[in-house]
This record gives sequence, structure tokens and C-alpha cells, in this order.
Amino acid sequence: MRAAVFLLICAMLAAPQASSPGYQAYQRANDLFVKQQFPASLDAVEEALRLDGKLVPAWTLRAKLAMAASRNDLARADLERAVALDPQSSYAQFLLGLVLYQLNELQLAQQPLEAAVKRNPKDPRAALYLGLCRESLGDTEAAASLYEKAIRLEESAGHPQPETYLIAARLQLVLDRIDTAEALVQNAIRRNPQSRDAHFELARVATRRRRFDLAVKEGTQALKLPPAETTDQQIHALLARSFQALGDTANATRHAEAAKTR
Repeated sequence: MRAAVFLLICAMLAAPQASSPGYQAYQRANDLFVKQQFPASLDAVEEALRLDGKLVPAWTLRAKLAMAASRNDLARADLERAVALDPQSSYAQFLLGLVLYQLNELQLAQQPLEAAVKRNPKDPRAALYLGLCRESLGDTEAAASLYEKAIRLEESAGHPQPETYLIAARLQLVLDRIDTAEALVQNAIRRNPQSRDAHFELARVATRRRRFDLAVKEGTQALKLPPAETTDQQIHALLARSFQALGDTANATRHAEAAKTR
């Protein structure tokens, strides 16, 4: 998720305020941010804020720079300032909720994410992260509904994200809705056939169906694919259990040993 969050904040743009005396410096800072020239971007955004301390997009950009540097504590302060300046900004509300979620301040994250969903109901990101908060707090049905909404919005926009399908699928598997989980995983694989995470989740679905032959096939495929959120150790552990269920003790032992390797 960490890599996905970094790509997310790099892709997000705030609405500019061209009449501000700090606008040109902000625009330069934003261009540098997009190019991932972060030190130069920070210098430019500091200049923008010196020229106009109420320029909300500059506060959100400085927060994104802090997030890129893994300083969510600094990002939080800047985003709280941005929201105080413009409570109607769905963008600032979403970023604040995202940062609070990453800081594990789940109760606090809900309010700005709810505000972001209300103010921009077509934004799938706000629905997705509000769902993640709800799931973490144990409200699984609300989370499932929010994941469905995020998927619908992504599909309507023509940009369905494999990771969103997988987040929803994992919850459906927890809820023992295996058919729904499998359909979501298959959607993820259609969008990205080279997704290690998706093939691993399909292997997990197969074990729930006691299709250990399919679990071995999908787990072996996942192990060949580029590193992702799913670790080699997780895949080896699943393969060990699947081979054991098939009565293949030799391969079960081999994968069990590999699962212990760091």
C-alpha cells in the first residue's frame, strides 16, 4: 500500500488560485513536484507561502512533500491548516483523512474522509480510504459497501484499479463470500495479468474451495512474478499447506522451509 499511496499523492492536483500573489511560485513548485524534484519543489512552495499564507493549494502541496518524505506528522499539521482555511475543499479533506489513516488515527480519519465523500461524491479515493477506516474499526458491511462504490466510480471513469478489486476481495473472503471474492480477483487479473498479489489471492480463494491443485498453480505463478505487497514467505506458506493437502510431503516440506527464510 505504501507504494500505491506514493503514486496516488504524486498524481493528485489541487485547484489553483491564480489571483494569489503566490500562485506563480506555487505553480513552479507543483511542476517540480510532478518531476519528483522534491528539494527544489519545497523551496518554491515555501516561497509561495511567504507570499500568501492563505494559499490552500500550497499548504496541500507542502503536505504532499512531507508525505513523500515519510513525515506524516508534518503533513498532518499542514493539512489541518489547509482545512481550517477552506473547510469546503474536498481535496484537503481527503488528504487529511489519508494522512490520519496512515498514522493509524482511524477514528479521527473518518470525519475528513466523510467530508471528502460528501463534497466530491465522484471521487473513488475518498470512498476507498473511508472503507479502509471502517474495515479497520470492525464495520465490515459499511466497508464492503464503500469498496463497491469505489469500484463503480473507478469503472465509470474508465480507470479501474486492480488494487481496489483486491482490497474488496480480501474483505469478501473474510466474510466467507467466496464467489464474490473470486469474481473481484478475476477482475484484478484481467486488468493486470502480471499482478503477484492477484494470483496469490486467487490461490487463497482456491484453498477455501479446497481446490489445492489450483492453489498450487496460482501460488507457483505468483512466486514467478515481480515483488509486490505479497511476500515470498506468504506464498511459500500457502504452497506448503496446499502440497500437504495433496499428500505431496516432499514439496510441502520444501516450501515450509522456504517460508522460514527471510
